[in-house]
Amino acid sequence: MDKLKIEKIKQLPLPIIVKSKIEKVIKDRNLTPGSKLPTETDLANMIGVSRATLREAFRLLQEEGVIVSRHGMGTFVRSKDSLVRNPLVINYGVTEIIESMGLRAGTAKVKAQRTEANISVSEKLKIDVGSSTVVIQRVRTANEKPVVYTIDIIPEATLGKIDLPVKFTGSLYKFLEEKYNQKVDYGIARVIPTLAGAEVSRELKIGARSVVLLIDQVDYNMENRPILYSQEYWLKDVFEFTIFRRRR
Repeated sequence: MDKLKIEKIKQLPLPIIVKSKIEKVIKDRNLTPGSKLPTETDLANMIGVSRATLREAFRLLQEEGVIVSRHGMGTFVRSKDSLVRNPLVINYGVTEIIESMGLRAGTAKVKAQRTEANISVSEKLKIDVGSSTVVIQRVRTANEKPVVYTIDIIPEATLGKIDLPVKFTGSLYKFLEEKYNQKVDYGIARVIPTLAGAEVSRELKIGARSVVLLIDQVDYNMENRPILYSQEYWLKDVFEFTIFRRRR
């Protein structure tokens, strides 16, 4: 395997130089989105650097959306067009985010049931422990691929009796507004990187130790009352979230 010469450029850190070399490999070999890169060992030997330096260059490329690493499978070229970006300052629903990128939003699985609010849910929704809630679990898809697993909890103590949506698809926001006259005004969310675990990995068809982005959110109506508590598990290789930050 031919080695790529590393020029000594004092102004640039080595990982950045290696990053450009990897980009050259992708270009010279005409590696299209979905193509697998050579192994870490082969690339490190080809470029003439340590695997630690190579991994740092990989990290930079992953942050730019050029490549994606899949545990146990290798590293692949990723199409930037397939990465869904969403400014969190706007409270988009899952369906709206997927469709905004020109992808076909769908639902692969729906499970709805009544349950009693535990301490955590009661605190989120400002209802008594043991109050009736409707829990809707869904696997959301983009072009038939599972990309988000959602758990939505609606307080019947606040909204009244909810019909269990056995075949529910589409936007839950629209469902609440059109059927129950409850419009979501704003939401307060936390974004937490977390391991998928058994349930999420099963639904999204990924490894249990894969990292997903959890959006833990409470939505409020026009009267400032919490009407929806959601836990959304997003594939980090498909979605990227941005936040507008202003200095005071």
